[in-house]
Amino acid sequence: MCSFATSEMNTMATILLPGDFTTMPWKNGGGVTHEIVRDERHGAMLWRLSIAEVASDGAFSLFPGMTRLLTVIAGDGMTLEADDVILTAKPRQPVRFSGDAALFGRLTTGPVRDLNFIFDASTINADMSRLDGPVEANLHATAVTAAICIEGQAQVDGTLLPLGAAALAHRQQLVLSAGSCVIAIIADAVLPMTA
Repeated sequence: MCSFATSEMNTMATILLPGDFTTMPWKNGGGVTHEIVRDERHGAMLWRLSIAEVASDGAFSLFPGMTRLLTVIAGDGMTLEADDVILTAKPRQPVRFSGDAALFGRLTTGPVRDLNFIFDASTINADMSRLDGPVEANLHATAVTAAICIEGQAQVDGTLLPLGAAALAHRQQLVLSAGSCVIAIIADAVLPMTA
């Protein structure tokens, strides 16, 4: 498991390759997650970035008290259903929902992979967006910025960000070539963070 202490992050981006991710069963045992990185405070998760393999319809794990951002990065998408809500998770279009919601995922046509950022909204305010090349972007956040290359390749602070890799820092400069796509997360601390 890769753990990241936000207060110790320097200005240079740390690049994590898919081989650095930690594979584990879902919290509810219904699938597999590749955990990219997490940050914890006093034994409690502050945020976690991961990629889930969703092979069949099924219930989503509950993360009480947390907020979730999700983007389908491979496959045709899925519908997230609960008693009082239906969310359509289309490819590369982020959706936000409560970790308290008892959601059931229905695949559109077949298996998907989705990128997840789960966070404590009382401490962190986060957003997820899609960047398509050619483009240059400067990311900045007080907690963490994350960039995950899902098509083509990009550069972060002048260093190659290969397909499937993630870059983490407080600040990063991204350069995407034509035909490339990156999912970016900006997470700011709501209150000053202490170790």
